[in-house]
Amino acid sequence: MSMDDSAELRRMLLESLDRVLADLATPERVQAVDDTAFDAELWQQMEALGFSRAPLPEDAGGVGLGMSDFCALLEVCGRHAAPVPLLESAGLAGWMLAASGAEVPDGLPCSGAVLHTVNLRLADEHVAYILNHSEDVAVFVDPDLLPVMERIAPELKTVKAFVVLADAVPQTTLDNVYAYEDLIAAGDADFAFQELPERTPAGMCYTSATTGMPKGVVYTHRDIYLHTLTECLPDVLNISEADTLLPVVPMFHANCWGLPFCAAWMGARMVLPGERPHAPDVLDLIEAEGATFCAAAVSIGIDMMTELGRKRRDISCLRGLMLGGSATPAAVMEYYAEEFGVPVYTAWGSTELAPLATCVHVRRTDRDRPIRDQIPTRVRQGIACPGTELRILDEDGNEIPWDDQAVGEIHVRTPWSTTEYYRDERTADGFVDG
Repeated sequence: MSMDDSAELRRMLLESLDRVLADLATPERVQAVDDTAFDAELWQQMEALGFSRAPLPEDAGGVGLGMSDFCALLEVCGRHAAPVPLLESAGLAGWMLAASGAEVPDGLPCSGAVLHTVNLRLADEHVAYILNHSEDVAVFVDPDLLPVMERIAPELKTVKAFVVLADAVPQTTLDNVYAYEDLIAAGDADFAFQELPERTPAGMCYTSATTGMPKGVVYTHRDIYLHTLTECLPDVLNISEADTLLPVVPMFHANCWGLPFCAAWMGARMVLPGERPHAPDVLDLIEAEGATFCAAAVSIGIDMMTELGRKRRDISCLRGLMLGGSATPAAVMEYYAEEFGVPVYTAWGSTELAPLATCVHVRRTDRDRPIRDQIPTRVRQGIACPGTELRILDEDGNEIPWDDQAVGEIHVRTPWSTTEYYRDERTADGFVDG
């Protein structure tokens, strides 16, 4: 480590200690640092917080600063990748990552890092704002999105490396670029994950920029666990080991509606549709892979109807098609029910809710009725998921009747919802009675 790198690491750590360490780190999570990397003043501050020095494992490849950031920064699905030299100076900013891909969503949070997924449909201005606001230090990026990174790279303040999700690094103007598979190839298949406190941050998403700049939401391991527990219940989405899930929803839409975590927890099979899937691709996968549950935007569901009219497929393997992002028209539900016997699931939630708060529920008295007769129930946004508290208030703060007529502002609280926006003064406007 050069003198410049050491100075930069020291600066970043000192800036982060008060804001991050005191709240998020615990002494057992700090793994090690090299005595030569820091001066006495820095060690004094570390020790005041209860941290102690310890040697890194011999295979760590260099100096690392805990919170599982240096070595764990490139741990994916338990495979300990070779450390990237530049990241030795990443400091505590290494706990925030911008990532995409199939293995990354499970591997990074389990290593103690934070999986931060970024909406690729946002304007360059908003993508750069999000990466800077969250202080991301490494970006995992699909090859086709490199042009976006190249355009905004000069504006990025904390990003130290780009990991391309490919076998090799393609031609790019970016500096410090690594191929994902090269890092994995150097990994340790016997790497053991550390125990993490349940309130350790695990994931992060930003809201769409509909009211000003995007707002950040952090999910802890506890939040994701409780949300997954609820989502898998029989009267919610009924996810089980027997399922084959086909999520068309991207990870940056509130963790793909939580489905990847449901699949991992229950042992369900998951089929990934690839980059920018269209209706023909989704239908071909449903038929070929025997998908039992598919989740997509309403617009995709409508495109699938058009494609099925052009070329029919056998999608009778589906036990459910979950459509969201906007209200699902009754005509769409009728089509899937009458043509294929497939019920459409609806739900309501938000980024702040991780995301589910309500889900369609057909009561026992109606379950034996034809799917078509269930549509008046299914076209609604469902009932509160177990653990969810809901109320609707008028302009004066009074609770309004649940009569399908009165209009007001929805207040919702769940055991897995966030209680604030990340480093954002707009928290005061969005959260009350946490």
